[in-house]
Amino acid sequence: MEQKRMQIFHPTTSKSGIFLLELIIVILFFSIASTVCIDMFVKSYTMNTDSTNLNKCIQISENFAESFKNSSYSQENINSQTYYYDKDGFPSSENSYTYYAHVSYTTSGTTRSAIIKLYTSDAFIYSLQVDKHIPERWVKDEK
Repeated sequence: MEQKRMQIFHPTTSKSGIFLLELIIVILFFSIASTVCIDMFVKSYTMNTDSTNLNKCIQISENFAESFKNSSYSQENINSQTYYYDKDGFPSSENSYTYYAHVSYTTSGTTRSAIIKLYTSDAFIYSLQVDKHIPERWVKDEK
């Protein structure tokens, strides 16, 4: 009796092609997810920097406004001045500043005003106007 040999069917396509396609899809998914995460980190860093600059400029302008209100009336008629501050908000030199304040002074009757505008080295950040009442006797003494 003759025995028939059974032939084992071997598929001609390889399963490695499907595995590679799945691997490519997974890599694509993770690259898109990482791009979104990196973009969020960059935006949060920018928002943090902007917030820090704004808070520091508000602090500097409020300190200047309080010292302006408490100063005695000067007979000098100064129109404007520029002040320089370091990253911590302390007075600094013109060579090593992080923030600078441009202050414009005006006098109208018995009111002396200062407009404080704060900048970083490249952008405007904050502005504050401060008014101070000058006693009439000081205005009369000046004339």
